[in-house]
Amino acid sequence: MSISNRQNKVFIFSFVIIFSFLTLLASKHVVAAVNGSTIAGVEIETADRNEINVLVREKVSQWRETPLVVETDYGKTVLDTELFEFDIENAINEYMHETKIPWYLFWKSPDRVDIQMPVYINQQVSDELKKDPSIKIQDTLEVIEKEIGLQLSNVIVAVQLEGDILEDDRIALTTHEFNQQKLALNVLVDQLTGLSIMPGERISILSLVETEGMDQESLDFIASTIYSLLIQTNYEIIERHPSAVPLKTFTPGTEAHINQKQSKDLVFMNPNVVMGTLKFSFKDDNLVAELYSMPLDVKVEFFQTDKHEVQPRTIIRYSKDLEPGDEVEEEIGETGLVVTSYRKVSSMSGQFEKDEYLSKDFYPPVHRVILKSIVQQDVGGDNEIDTDSTLDPNLPNADNGQTHGDSTNQNGAGEGQNPSVNVGTGNNNKPDNETKPSKGQQSEYDSEVDTSVNDDSGVTVIYDKSGMPINSSGK
Repeated sequence: MSISNRQNKVFIFSFVIIFSFLTLLASKHVVAAVNGSTIAGVEIETADRNEINVLVREKVSQWRETPLVVETDYGKTVLDTELFEFDIENAINEYMHETKIPWYLFWKSPDRVDIQMPVYINQQVSDELKKDPSIKIQDTLEVIEKEIGLQLSNVIVAVQLEGDILEDDRIALTTHEFNQQKLALNVLVDQLTGLSIMPGERISILSLVETEGMDQESLDFIASTIYSLLIQTNYEIIERHPSAVPLKTFTPGTEAHINQKQSKDLVFMNPNVVMGTLKFSFKDDNLVAELYSMPLDVKVEFFQTDKHEVQPRTIIRYSKDLEPGDEVEEEIGETGLVVTSYRKVSSMSGQFEKDEYLSKDFYPPVHRVILKSIVQQDVGGDNEIDTDSTLDPNLPNADNGQTHGDSTNQNGAGEGQNPSVNVGTGNNNKPDNETKPSKGQQSEYDSEVDTSVNDDSGVTVIYDKSGMPINSSGK
């Protein structure tokens, strides 16, 4: 073998040894470069691509288990993590490229790398963020993309509009004249004005005001004022009880009754992503109530349907103090009312519109009461009545007037009761089925005669003690 061939073999062998050594060194430096580096905040401690793929996908699955929350100074927006998609393969490719060390630089210590994983955001995210008028949509989307891509964050602080643009709008206003003592209303107003209603928060009026020693009229007035304010908004009415009779300065169907002992409350909730603020003020003899909020992407219109009157009945009473043929109108009577209330809620952009049922309220009529002389002409006999007598107005159906199918006593319903559908309570308070008094049943006002009523004909019939009819009067 020539010296030349031997030298060639030695050279080739040396080259192979050196190359293998350098390759080994280079591979070790690739592994070392991996340590401390991340993909979307997931620390990578291996150079094996398959292991990296499994690790990253596992962390993404864990991230999806918790909703994404976008916070502002006024509230928060909760987003479903299924609205976000990740390009994991592309992120791993970038990671492998950034951590690759050329063999000829095997002595160099690579820098730590943090790979931002590409994130694709569904359009629905933008639609949800638009519900909060304080958010800069595009800027916030960019923050979301970066925060998730780098750290798989579940809480994002939104980019908001400047403070001078964030003045609250008045989203509802109502004004009502009051007849109560202003002192009592002042106490209630001081307890409620400035109330902040946070997103998703349920508010109970009874839990906020002191009812001990407070007159019922003032409590109902403040509750009615708040309710008439809320129905102009998209705030959810959870519980509301109507008053027994329409309040003078409120449209029927817009008042509310609260009572601590009877556990009758006014409860509502803010469904928006921004808080609302309740404010009260006095202007002459009027109480002004306002609800302020960031501008909302909804508009609300209150309206009523199926509004019809319920005519009062006529109740006849008898007295020995009147001359034969005389009569006196003791109660002129007032017409009752049935009304159904709704509100139309729609988005400013026209994406949705719905009619929301609120309540059906029944305000019983006040029946007409006529007092007549008890001395009447005989009807088929020689009987004469010489004592006071009356048809008990509290007897069911004791009337001779029209009812439009509604049976009530003189006051229409029991004290403090308004047969109405109470929003949020699940109770449909309709008048109980009433029965006629049996023939000969005695009135609490009647010691000498018994009374009964023929509802079909609307005729009041008077019976003597033997149960025989002695007189009757028509409509």
